[in-house]
Amino acid sequence: MISQDHSVRLCNEDRFLTDDATTFITEGLRFKEKVIIVVTAQHREALLKTISPEEMGQDNLMFFNAEEQLWKIMVN
Repeated sequence: MISQDHSVRLCNEDRFLTDDATTFITEGLRFKEKVIIVVTAQHREALLKTISPEEMGQDNLMFFNAEEQLWKIMVN
């Protein structure tokens, strides 16, 4: 059986979010893992400035908009 690990990190300061997410992305891609990032549009733009075009072009890196995802899972 293959072990499947997941990581969730909540940050209240943009600098820490960008630093942690950049490390998470680069490490995950280096090990050929699927990397799923759920962030606001503002944070996505900040992350795009920190990762290389080669990393951005990888099929196993996916970004999702946090507001859209939250809207989908919210229940009245």
